Parts: sequence; C-alpha cells; structure tokens
Amino acid sequence: MKNRHHRKKNKKMIIPFFLKGLSFISFFLTCIVLHILHTNIYIYILCILFGLLVFFMSFFMTNLGKTLKNFIDSVNNERKKIVYPNYWETLYVTFIIIAITIFISLILWGLDNLSFYLISYIIMLRI
Repeated sequence: MKNRHHRKKNKKMIIPFFLKGLSFISFFLTCIVLHILHTNIYIYILCILFGLLVFFMSFFMTNLGKTLKNFIDSVNNERKKIVYPNYWETLYVTFIIIAITIFISLILWGLDNLSFYLISYIIMLRI
C-alpha cells in the first residue's frame, strides 16, 4: 500500500518536470527556427505561441502555479462582489462634496481674514 502511494506521488511530480523539459525544448526549437527560417513570420508566431502554451501549462501544474491560479480566481470572485453606484447616486455625492468644499473654503477664508486683521491691529498698536 505504501509503495503504491509513493509511486503515485512520483508520477505526479514527474509530469510537471516533463512539461518543463518540453517548454525548454520548445523555446530552444523556437530559437533555432528563428535563426534558420528568418523569412516566414507565421512560423515565428506559431513557435512562440507553442512555447508559451507549453510553458504556461507546465507552470500551472506546479504548486506555485496552482497557488497563483487560486489567488487570481479569488481576486476575480471578490471583484465580482463590488457594487458600483448608479448615475444619480454619483451625481448626489458629487454635489455634496462640492457644497462641503465651498463651505469649508469660506470658513478658512473668513479665519484667514480675521487673523490678518488681528495681526495688523496688533502691529499698529506697537507703532
């Protein structure tokens, strides 16, 4: 029983390494094709796409790739839960922000003028 489970683990581990080897070989062949057959662009594209396909297949079969895929899936699920405001809510909040900004700027303008007059009054008393 223990030997069977051990063998299954080894077979699962061999597949990603085999695919990594395939991705390396495919990129190596892509480089050779790019140097020898430098006239046809479709062969370039086909070889590069094949190399990238095999690379990503092997990447997503490893533990790091599975962790990355799970993270991307969870981010997409959380993104789908976002509720965006409609037009009228956005307009209403915009008008509130503009009104508060004007109100606070008037208060600061008044305080600035008051402090200016107070400082000028204190300076005039000294002279």
